[in-house]
Amino acid sequence: MRYELYSQAYSILASNHGENAIETIDALIGKAENTDSAYQADNDYDRVIKIAKTQNNPKFVADMQFEAASLLAKKFAHKKYHKAKTLLNQADDYYRNNLDDNTVERIKADFLMASFAQGKKKYNEAIERLNHVVSVFDNNLSFDHNAELTAHSKLVNLYEKTGQSEQATKHCLAIAKMVPWKETQEQTPIYRENPEYPQNKARQMRDGIVVVEFDVDTAGFVKNPEVVSSQGGKEFERSALSALKKWRYAPKFENGQPVVASTQVQLDFKIAR
Repeated sequence: MRYELYSQAYSILASNHGENAIETIDALIGKAENTDSAYQADNDYDRVIKIAKTQNNPKFVADMQFEAASLLAKKFAHKKYHKAKTLLNQADDYYRNNLDDNTVERIKADFLMASFAQGKKKYNEAIERLNHVVSVFDNNLSFDHNAELTAHSKLVNLYEKTGQSEQATKHCLAIAKMVPWKETQEQTPIYRENPEYPQNKARQMRDGIVVVEFDVDTAGFVKNPEVVSSQGGKEFERSALSALKKWRYAPKFENGQPVVASTQVQLDFKIAR
């Protein structure tokens, strides 16, 4: 329905101003955002970028390239990955050469570039981009922001995934400082690995439940895990404990300092039937 409305609006605007008129851009973007066709979205954004290039405004062109890359990556990555990456590279080149580090455009581009890099398992490249986001907030901005929190969280995951737990620690601490502690809350892991399903239980089509209590130390590591209760057998308990030792948390802060805190988690083992 929304696609049809934008199509009608585009037809009217193109008829009144011409197909390559700046007045048609919003309608073209609306069409691209509301179509289920990767081809149609790509085609509409090609026209948007073509129109943008007539305006003698390179930043406007880069902004349209970035918007196109974001949409194609989000909705049509399986069909338009390479086109999205090409457009993103073009926008990113302009932003890096012409905009200050602390601009919204640079930060948004870093996030999307990191996402592309992580998708291709280029973890060091993703880490570099996200560390740039963190450095922007550390060096240029005097307030916390969800973008900074997200960057720290993604860095914890990337460092843990690449076996760099010590590098992840400062980001666990940064998250803990940014997120107010509530005494009633159970701590949520920043990084987790799912426990392996015991093979003999899988053959038996058995489910299991394990509740584990443990400490989160001042660096966000899991310490002293103990099984509180379980159902299904010892194999589930061993698997749960093995997985938990790899999890990372944001430690509890009291009076501006990290402290050890106890928490618990329930791990459910369910096999598809």
